[in-house]
Amino acid sequence: MNNIPPEPNKGKRPLGNAKNSKVSENPNTNKWTKLQDPVDIKPGSELYGKARAFLLKSFTQSYREYTVPCFVSDGDPTETDSQVQLAWSPTNTLYLKLECPAVQPPLLVTSSNGNNILDFNQVFVGNKVIKRFTVKNISMEPLDLRSSLLDIHGPFSLVNAMRDIGPGEKHTLVLAFSPTLGKKYCEKLEVQTPKMVLEITLEGEGVLPDVTLSPTGDLLDFGYVLEKEITSQHVQ
Repeated sequence: MNNIPPEPNKGKRPLGNAKNSKVSENPNTNKWTKLQDPVDIKPGSELYGKARAFLLKSFTQSYREYTVPCFVSDGDPTETDSQVQLAWSPTNTLYLKLECPAVQPPLLVTSSNGNNILDFNQVFVGNKVIKRFTVKNISMEPLDLRSSLLDIHGPFSLVNAMRDIGPGEKHTLVLAFSPTLGKKYCEKLEVQTPKMVLEITLEGEGVLPDVTLSPTGDLLDFGYVLEKEITSQHVQ
């Protein structure tokens, strides 16, 4: 029986050495990455905050002009038919020019997923809760930060002072909420720069506690007691 040599592979790619193969052993590399549907991205979420921060950092300024004609009628509408088309003349037409420059904001909120609403939720009357709010300078110039005044008789207060921040620097505002009445509170705080005013909404609710302690305070002092002796106090 004659040995017939195998025919060469015509038009086929050789398999090559397995050691030199560049095929990844990770099964996840051959899968398509599932993109997030923009409809499913909810405002206030972490993904929404990252996308908004990216767009603001990469924003380029633009300028547009619009001309709006304002037609002045020659008379008044009739009382019987107020929807009738009134006569007008081109000589009585006023043209309003709108100049719309769009510039990048110098301040960016980096805390709370970019949300400018700081909610303290429910706090017992007489207690104090402290939260932090961070802003970042995304401009190329240093910013002199200032703030508006909060109600001195209100429950909200700014604990730390404002300061200047350079390009790329951050500043954290320390805010406190100490309600005196059992109700909902809301107040506006403005972070002011020479070119921008960032408005922060402060929210919180004072809640009356269902249980009170007498004597008041978080410390119950028994004083000096001799060894192996017993002393007692009444707590109501």
